[in-house]
Amino acid sequence: MTATSELINIQAFGIVAGMNIFFLYVLNLLLMPPSIIIWARNFAYLPFCVCSSACLCCGSREAVLARHQAKREAMGARAASLAEEDANSAHQAPKDQKFDPEGGTSDERSNIRAKRSPEAEALSGVSARSLAVRASADGLERVEKFFNGQYMHFLTKAKFLVVLAFLALAAVGAYYATLLAPPTDSEGFLPDRHMIARFTSLLSSSNNYWAASDQDTTEEVMLVWGISGMDVSDKDKWDPDDFGSIVWDADWQPFAKSAQLQLLSACEKARSHTCAPDAIGCEPSPIPGDGNRWLVRRTPESPDGEGDCWPIDMHEWLMNDKGISEGLPLEPDEFEAKLKEFYDATSPKYTSQIGYVENDEDGGLELRYLAIRFPSTFSAPQSDAITKAVMAEWKELEDDVNADASDGFECFYTGSFAFVWVFTQESLVSNAVMGLAFVFAIAFVVINLATLNFVISVLCTGTIAGIVVTVLGVGAEGISGWDFGMAESIATVILIGFSMDYCLHIAGAYIESEESCRVERTRDALTHLGVSVVAGAVTTILSGLFLWGTVMLFFQKFAFLITFTVAVSFLWSMVFLPSLLLIVGPQDDFGSWPALFRRLFGCVGNRVQPERLDSAP
Repeated sequence: MTATSELINIQAFGIVAGMNIFFLYVLNLLLMPPSIIIWARNFAYLPFCVCSSACLCCGSREAVLARHQAKREAMGARAASLAEEDANSAHQAPKDQKFDPEGGTSDERSNIRAKRSPEAEALSGVSARSLAVRASADGLERVEKFFNGQYMHFLTKAKFLVVLAFLALAAVGAYYATLLAPPTDSEGFLPDRHMIARFTSLLSSSNNYWAASDQDTTEEVMLVWGISGMDVSDKDKWDPDDFGSIVWDADWQPFAKSAQLQLLSACEKARSHTCAPDAIGCEPSPIPGDGNRWLVRRTPESPDGEGDCWPIDMHEWLMNDKGISEGLPLEPDEFEAKLKEFYDATSPKYTSQIGYVENDEDGGLELRYLAIRFPSTFSAPQSDAITKAVMAEWKELEDDVNADASDGFECFYTGSFAFVWVFTQESLVSNAVMGLAFVFAIAFVVINLATLNFVISVLCTGTIAGIVVTVLGVGAEGISGWDFGMAESIATVILIGFSMDYCLHIAGAYIESEESCRVERTRDALTHLGVSVVAGAVTTILSGLFLWGTVMLFFQKFAFLITFTVAVSFLWSMVFLPSLLLIVGPQDDFGSWPALFRRLFGCVGNRVQPERLDSAP
């Protein structure tokens, strides 16, 4: 989902991450199998380390050889047992017994149990496959033995308690996840204890260490006429210097008398505009006795508003230097000539606001836009909510100025990076929300395709949801007390990948097990894939630990989210999901899409008919 983001940096991150995953998958398919074969044939029987009296991780060559030989014999015994059970099921069944993919009806199973010998009835709950697995336990490694024995015994006894505990954890996480909201203050990139952060906080106007000065830096905002927008159809999105091309307003009439009057009134309206009381981003006036929050900055030296408003300066220039007593407005032709003369006389002061642009046809200068720059009372950085309130005030001023505009001469306001960053934050949050929705849907489809089982897909998707709400609710909000800012929104989509990985391992191994009973299927899944999940979790957590040593808060948050997500995903996948499978895991082919299609379309497939059994010798 990050590859479809409208933010080019996030999109590039998504593409690179997708390519890495793709090539990692290809290399695992092409490189890992031959590497394992080479290791097994040439190096599997070598000691794992240089032995000494204090070494516990290896033994002598003879001990290693004996252990691997025992494992090979156990695997051979299991294979022989599986083949024997399959042969008995296919050729030595009673003649009146029916076989079908669904496992037969309850009456048929009762008839089968009635024909069993006492010895078979005593082992009715344990299949030959299970006996083979348990018989091969001596050939398992230590971690495999743990999952096959003690750990499986624990989950069998405590499965209901485990499921209830994790569901309660998910409920708490969901509650706290609903409390996540955009930051109410500006996001910092350095910890509070850092010397730069402390120095910045010391100089902040929100503290009382220093009095506010009329020389404090504030953001500049412009009202612009003559530009309709930007054409980005031919823009190279991978070129950071390519912003597209400007779309000029072909219908604007800048020389009309009504346009001149609007320019003059825009200056007065901007300087006299007061912000709403809740727009705290508009700083209070530093003038004693003035309790208003003005949109345009005021100082004791400029009690009516700061900034050089060129329409007013031109108006005074016409009266004082050109002897035009009434100043503006002028006749359109006269205003066009005087504007160019004023532009040359005051250059370069207003060259960026009176927009003479070279004509493509003859190279001459042509007036294409006009702008008026105002020093605002807004000091960046501020939170998303505070910045939006200030932007709403400027939008109100824009509407007020355009209310008196003639046709073809409407303005818009534009600000600095602080205003642009608001839209970046909104895009990050919307990408995170959309990513969660789409990824859950995609995950459900992918799990269905991987396991071909609807029930296991529902259980896995529910497990992933529990992981996500635990990380966001318990981790980000409950433990860390974070807001849903830039780092959190970026990491939200990424943590879905970590959330899916481990539970997919267990679910896939559960479905691939040749057992039919949910208990033995769960045992198989934990025995065969548990060690892989443990290794993956340990290596990922170790890789994330290095980010804890960074200085920037973004990487520290990323370190917490990676390590906490992997730990939570491991617990949900290795504790909750197996317990859930022990309770409601699909048995036989229940929930299987192929079995469902066989029922729907009447395909008998591997069904063994009674006629064939009757004719059997």
